[in-house]
Amino acid sequence: QRQMCIRDRAAQARAKPREFGNPEVDPQKFGDLLLADDIILQDPESWGSRGESAGLMIKDVGTGYRDLMPMGSKSAEDHDAAFLEFVGKRHGHNLGTVHSDGAQELKKSVRNLQGEYKWVHSVASPHRPTERGKIEREIDVVLGAARCNLEQAGLPLSWWPRTSRYTCCALNITDDVWSRARNGKGEHLFVLAPGTGGQLRGAMSAYERRHGMAYVGLEIPLGAEVTYRPPTPVLKQKHKFDTTMSKGIFLGWNVAPGGVWHGDYLVADTTDLLENKERVRVYTVKEVKEPFEIVFPLRGAGLKDLRPNEEEFDETELPDLAPGASTGDALARRPRKVSTRPHYIN
Repeated sequence: QRQMCIRDRAAQARAKPREFGNPEVDPQKFGDLLLADDIILQDPESWGSRGESAGLMIKDVGTGYRDLMPMGSKSAEDHDAAFLEFVGKRHGHNLGTVHSDGAQELKKSVRNLQGEYKWVHSVASPHRPTERGKIEREIDVVLGAARCNLEQAGLPLSWWPRTSRYTCCALNITDDVWSRARNGKGEHLFVLAPGTGGQLRGAMSAYERRHGMAYVGLEIPLGAEVTYRPPTPVLKQKHKFDTTMSKGIFLGWNVAPGGVWHGDYLVADTTDLLENKERVRVYTVKEVKEPFEIVFPLRGAGLKDLRPNEEEFDETELPDLAPGASTGDALARRPRKVSTRPHYIN
């Protein structure tokens, strides 16, 4: 009987739970510990509007700052660019540890950047999801929120890259889950929020913990209708006495490398979307009015079958306009950028 029990225990052995963390890493500031993991979209019909087939999810544990960086492929070079855009240059070069699942592209990318950032690469045990549970949970949170944002806004699914960036930025400037999870540990400030029965609430968002300054811009849902001031070349085509403001769709914040916001917002042209145009103009503007009422003009418009080949509006590339010519004519004459996303819908 005893021998049989021993054999049964051997035949039904379970995976041992994780018991220890990394005692050498106690993240207190940005860069002490970065968690990284990939998301891969195998089906080409699931790619982004610019051909994005992968994304790199990065979270800084010391500040709670996170971002999902869309990539055209899972190559080491694309990972390099994603890491550099996330980290930037404001925090120096003596950063800490990068923890990942040990994918070959991530290993190569960290090696490429170790000469500049002095990173240490911590690799999780193979085939054990519990070794990277925090970043997996972060991916679940971002994906869930991005799905809700896409559904609420009525945007096509191929706009997931912009939606993911919007979601992460919104969490960075508003969310305080990190502070509550820390439960007062460390040297971070906490305040008692009125009406919460004395519960701890973080005094700073992830954006403020990383950059040392509070976010003071607008907080508008993705896809909401806003009034904005278009770029100068577009304004020149309006009547002299016409309003300088136009209607558009709010797409989020234009964040510089390193996660710093310089007051720029991203707005899409509503007409391009509703008229099923091949390319959608996305403007980077500073003058956006907060709406009195939140309205989602694209909801119910059936845009999920569109092929929104996004195009940034760069007025430096706009050719000189002849008298009486429209901005649309100038855009048509401008050499078009080739999109890597397959054209599935005519």
